[in-house]
Amino acid sequence: MVATTPMDGEGWKFPAAPDVLVEILTRLPPSCRRLLRLVCRTWRDVVDQRTPEMRSRAAILVQTGRSSYVVDDLSSGRRGELWTGRCAGERYESMCVVGTCNGLLCLCDTKEPGGAITLANPATGETLLLPLLPCSGQYYRPFRWGDGGIATSRHEAYSFAYLPTTGRYRVVHVPCYPDPAGEFEAVQVFTLGEKSWRNVPTPGMSCSLGAGILSIDGAMYWLTVGTEKVMSLDLEEERVTPVKSLPAPAGPKCHLTVVRGWLGVAISDGSSPLEKIEVWVLEGSRREEQSWSRRYSIQVHMLRDQHRWRRQKLTRPQFAHGEYVLTKHSRDRSCFLYGNRVSDAGRLQCGVVRLSEKKWGMEIGTVGGYGRTLAYVKTTEPLDVYRVSDCRWIYRP
Repeated sequence: MVATTPMDGEGWKFPAAPDVLVEILTRLPPSCRRLLRLVCRTWRDVVDQRTPEMRSRAAILVQTGRSSYVVDDLSSGRRGELWTGRCAGERYESMCVVGTCNGLLCLCDTKEPGGAITLANPATGETLLLPLLPCSGQYYRPFRWGDGGIATSRHEAYSFAYLPTTGRYRVVHVPCYPDPAGEFEAVQVFTLGEKSWRNVPTPGMSCSLGAGILSIDGAMYWLTVGTEKVMSLDLEEERVTPVKSLPAPAGPKCHLTVVRGWLGVAISDGSSPLEKIEVWVLEGSRREEQSWSRRYSIQVHMLRDQHRWRRQKLTRPQFAHGEYVLTKHSRDRSCFLYGNRVSDAGRLQCGVVRLSEKKWGMEIGTVGGYGRTLAYVKTTEPLDVYRVSDCRWIYRP
């Protein structure tokens, strides 16, 4: 194979055929392919268009509390089980899903003091247990209900991140729950491939766990207590900075969300019987000027259910998928997941959804009362490359 010199900033050319480059790339682990797509525009297009993980459309992973399943197509409701083996399902279904990155799952066993973290690849069956947090006992707290009736537990103090410029994965723990005001002076960070957790200073910070903690594009985001200001921690430079102020007041009834890979904030006016929710999305690269855009306007009428009035709620952390908005509603001691088609999504910058007693949406399945919905793509990425001596063990089926 012969390579020519770079031309027009396009990097190295492969004159024989792109098929040669494809053959090379498909023999590499997915993590290497994601780094190589940064070489030049040609390589990026080949990786995006002709490698399995990039061509796959993200499905929705739904955690119900007792099991998990994946919805491949919302229009038809086609779904499948997340775990392929019975033993794997029984072993990990009881754990809470912290987050997903490139097909890898970060799970938290809330029965352990401070929470025990396991990384898993459901497609291959591999799992990797990370070392326990130092002094994990001091982070123990019982299950309780947080702001706005949102369940908060130890798994909500964790975040799972992928750093696209380095190809590294990091798990971050925010130790704000021992403090009634949600204050903390440092976060604990574990980088896959390293041996132990380490502290990253975040002096004078506070975090509202009920609003959620999200990691997107190499940064972790959260809302402060009281002021509801959006903060970010750059996981490469390990520097905390405030995010550009929202154009609308956040207030106590708001939470973070993910909208097509961007950070979003869902703001509710909290009114009854008609609740209005606006979803603002932060657009633009972190290295450039960013701006907020209003992407969704959602009106929720209270619904009658066996002589009781209830309202549908947006799923978290991801509620938008294609042309649908995902909501959940409790009835008959169960919680059900619905898909609601967005109106005017193709013509207007802001999609409109109206939920009422007569418009329930399409029922998809069950979801736990505090279950989570996340983006998920199958991958063959191995976990054994990240094993070090302090990781407790790795399981292969």
